[in-house]
Amino acid sequence: MNPLKFLWSFRGRIGRLPYLGGNLLLVPWMAAMIAVIVYLNEGRMAGEAPTLAKLVLGYIVLPGWVLFWWALFALMTKRLHDAGKSAWWFLWFIFPPVGGFLLLYLQFQPGEDHDNAYGPVQRKAVLLPQPSRT
Repeated sequence: MNPLKFLWSFRGRIGRLPYLGGNLLLVPWMAAMIAVIVYLNEGRMAGEAPTLAKLVLGYIVLPGWVLFWWALFALMTKRLHDAGKSAWWFLWFIFPPVGGFLLLYLQFQPGEDHDNAYGPVQRKAVLLPQPSRT
């Protein structure tokens, strides 16, 4: 799959392993965004005025969060498609107790073994060469 389409496209299907890999790519991104927000809030409780650098960083972090959520929902949508479900199921993610179960469901639910309305079945990669039968 094209790397740009992997995180940004809502079309197609992905298996459990690519879904896990995509989520692992998003963890450092989320950690960086949280670190920036903590840095931006430093001194705010003491009543200090924000510096120009903090203001500029604040304008950078907002698109970063938007792109993070876009990538997360794109991964969830493609994984739902692989399980034969509509992308609208990701709305359950909004409710915290159900959202956690949805993440577990998406990680462990096998995909459909046949083509469905969302695309062809994902072929499994062969990691080791198969012995020849001669």
